[in-house]
Amino acid sequence: MGFLDRFKRKKVVLIPEEKNLASTEQNVEVSVQPSPPNTSSMIVSQGKALKAIKRKKRAKKRRVMKKSSHAKAKHHTKRAKKSSAPSPKVGEGSTNKWMHKERALLDAALRDLNRELSGLRSSRKKLENKMAELSDNLGSTQTKEISLRTQISDLMKKETTLTKKKSTAKDKIADIDQKIEKVRSIQADLKSV
Repeated sequence: MGFLDRFKRKKVVLIPEEKNLASTEQNVEVSVQPSPPNTSSMIVSQGKALKAIKRKKRAKKRRVMKKSSHAKAKHHTKRAKKSSAPSPKVGEGSTNKWMHKERALLDAALRDLNRELSGLRSSRKKLENKMAELSDNLGSTQTKEISLRTQISDLMKKETTLTKKKSTAKDKIADIDQKIEKVRSIQADLKSV
């Protein structure tokens, strides 16, 4: 009976199946009380039956409550949509079609712009990768240039030393030639004597 009292307090209408279940529950409760002590197995099976009936009632009650809550939620959303949308006036059908066409054109333009943007982004990434490679190559060529310049400066130093040695060797050769000439002139003088 407590189950029915709760329904009456909430003002929920019982489904005909639930009414039948409630009446059978009352009959079962009445039949359980005068049962003799020898039929304990029957009491256990009736207790199980009562529990099963109560479970079914709860499940149906949940379904009914869910349906009513969903219906209320849908009803509220429909009201909100109706109040937010302005009522169409005479002659606005053509403007709606025009707006749909405009929206479709704008959507197509946006799609094209997005495609172009994605293409530009990919080309920018490619250019950035090329720039990174070129900067790496530039760094390596700069290091090579520096090493070559140091080698050139070393070679120039060696060249200056070699030119100095060459000039001193020429001077020595010139001195030796002069000495040879003196010796020859002395030999010629000695022969003539």
